[in-house]
Amino acid sequence: MAVFLKSPTAQTMRAVLDGMVGVGDVEFEPEKPLRYIHKIVDGRHIYFLANLGRSP
Repeated sequence: MAVFLKSPTAQTMRAVLDGMVGVGDVEFEPEKPLRYIHKIVDGRHIYFLANLGRSP
């Protein structure tokens, strides 16, 4: 599937990607600046987590 965003922003890209995925495999509290990437390499699940906020 391809999606064209005429003027992409972080918010519009996140909304489109969230809509394409449907259900994520990690949940965070609402409004928390946390993000993750989930990869599978040689049958192993690898998660990269990031706190985009200024506090831990």
